[in-house]
Amino acid sequence: MATTEHVSWPVGNCLCDKPLVMNHTSSPDHPWGGATSYRSLDCGECSKAWYLSGSHLVNLASERSVEAQIAPLEKQATSFRTQIGSLTQGVLKRWCEQHGFPTKKQEWETASTAGLYTGTLQAFYKDRQTKSLVQVLRLFADSDTFRGLASSSEKSDCQRLQADLKKVEQQISELRRGIQRVRYKELDLSARGSTGGGQS
Repeated sequence: MATTEHVSWPVGNCLCDKPLVMNHTSSPDHPWGGATSYRSLDCGECSKAWYLSGSHLVNLASERSVEAQIAPLEKQATSFRTQIGSLTQGVLKRWCEQHGFPTKKQEWETASTAGLYTGTLQAFYKDRQTKSLVQVLRLFADSDTFRGLASSSEKSDCQRLQADLKKVEQQISELRRGIQRVRYKELDLSARGSTGGGQS
């Protein structure tokens, strides 16, 4: 019967300066399964206010405060993305209505030439079994294809929305950089292999 060996060892110090940033590895004894590994903050005191993220400890209160400030900005960003999506879908729907396609192969050929579909004919046939032409095609607001198909007012509206979205995304990014993070002190593990350290 297959078994799994669980081994844990300290890899860094918490904010109490204790070696309680731990690495945990599980290794199955059968040849077709690989080992899995993760790290955790095992200090009871530090874990009340911090959590482990990569090589840093993140302050929970700081993160909650920043995320509260970000929440209304995320709603604004979602609104801008929705409006941009509505614009591109409107342009795409108009393009479809302006073209008459007697066969799906001609749909694929024309859409591919226009840069609205990048898949193979076989993939297009499969997509069209369950989706309308508008649902299958893709038009991106920052593409040359959109600029070639959209009216002047649509392009102007899209540029304004994209600028507004970029501004909000930059604000979100700047706020997230303000979350308190502390890089934990890594331990020297060079002697671990020779001493056989680890906890099962």
